[in-house]
Amino acid sequence: MASLNRAGVAAARAAIRAGRVVDRPWSFTARDGNALLGDDEDWGRYAKAHLGVTDAPEETKAHYSYPWGKLVDGELTLFVSALRAIRSRASQQDETEIFDAAGRLLDEAQPKEESVREAEDGQSVRIQELMQLSPDGRVDTANRRILDVAVLGPQSRNGRTYRESALRDGARVFEGAKVYLNHRRQEAGRTQPRDVRDYVGRLYGLHVADDGKLRARELAVNNPAAWELLGIAEHDPAAFGLSIDAEGVAQGNEVTAIVRAHSVDIVAEPATTTGLFEQKEDEMDLTKLTVDELRAEAPRLVEEIERGARESAENPLREELENVRRELESMRRAAAITEELHAAGLDGRADVLRPLLERCADAQERAALLEQARAAFNRPRSLPPAGDAEALKALDAELKAVWTGRPRLASA
Repeated sequence: MASLNRAGVAAARAAIRAGRVVDRPWSFTARDGNALLGDDEDWGRYAKAHLGVTDAPEETKAHYSYPWGKLVDGELTLFVSALRAIRSRASQQDETEIFDAAGRLLDEAQPKEESVREAEDGQSVRIQELMQLSPDGRVDTANRRILDVAVLGPQSRNGRTYRESALRDGARVFEGAKVYLNHRRQEAGRTQPRDVRDYVGRLYGLHVADDGKLRARELAVNNPAAWELLGIAEHDPAAFGLSIDAEGVAQGNEVTAIVRAHSVDIVAEPATTTGLFEQKEDEMDLTKLTVDELRAEAPRLVEEIERGARESAENPLREELENVRRELESMRRAAAITEELHAAGLDGRADVLRPLLERCADAQERAALLEQARAAFNRPRSLPPAGDAEALKALDAELKAVWTGRPRLASA
C-alpha cells in the first residue's frame, strides 16, 4: 500500500501555477525515471514527481509510486493524462487519499472551457440523459472492466444539442465519477443517501471520440457485489442504460457548458433505451398521462406498480389466513391427543401426559410415548391414589425422564 506524498502534491500544484502542464499521452519508463534523477541522483526531484510513497527503503525507486510528471525541455512538467491514470490505479488499489488528491489536481490542471465562462450569457439547465450501456464496446472480465462506454452524445431526441466544448466539459466533470446501480431512493419526499451495496465502480478516460460522443475508456467495476453485471453487459448490453444527471448552461436548445456532475447510475429500462434520449421533465404534464400511455412507454414500470398494489392488498389477508390456519392446526392437534389418550385407556392421566404429548413432533412419536406410559401404568404394582400428591409427582418425574431420553422406565 502507498500513502500520500504531500511534497509531491505541492510540487504538482507548483507546476500547475507555473503553467508547466501538458495533456498528451502518458507513459513513465525507466529512461524517464533516470532522467529525473540525473547524473547526480537528485532524489529530491525524483520524489517530488510522485504522489505516493511506499514502505520500501528511501532513495530507491521502489519507495516512490504514482508519478505525475517528467522532464519536458529540462523542466518538471505535469501530465494531465498521468493524473487520470493515477485515479484509475488508486481506485483499483483502494488508496483513497491518493485518488482524491489526484482529482483535486486534475480540477486545477484543466482550465475551464470557454463555454463555462459564457455561463452568464445562457440559462442554467438540468441535464438528464440515458445512453445504452455499451452495445459496441467490450467487456474485459479478467480485469473487471466495461470498455468504451458511451456517456453523452452531441444531440438528444428532443432536439437539444451539445457543443463539442460542452462535451469536453463533460470529460472533465465526469472523470473518475462514481457509478451506482439504480437511482437514489425516495422516501417521504426526501432523497435517501446512497447504499454502499449499490456502488459499482468509476468512469475513467473520458474523451470526445471520433463519432462525436463523450465516451469513457472504461467503467472499472470495483465492487465485488456488482461483478455479475459484467456477464450481463457482455451478453445483453441493451438491457441497461447509463443515466447521467448534471448541471449545465444552455442558449435555447443548445447546451454550451456542463458545469457539475450529480450522479451516474446504471438503470434497467425498456427497449427505448437503444438510443440516446433526454428526460424532458419540464414539458411532461403527468396529470394528463393515461394508464394506457404509461403502459406503452414503460411497461415494466406499470408491471411493478400493479404487482406492488396486489401485494399491498393481499398481505393483510394472507396474515389473517395464516393465523386462522395455525389456530385450526392447534385445535386438530388437541383433538387428536384426546382421542389417542382415550384409545390408550389413559384418560385419567391426561393432566400428566397431555403436556408431554403436545411436545411430540408427530403422531408416531406420540404413539411411542403412549406405549411406554401404558406399560408403566400397567405394572403389577399399586398405583398411587389420586390424592397422594408426592406419589403422583414421582410418577410424573418418571414419565418426563422417558421424554427427555434418560434411562427408560424399569420393568416390573
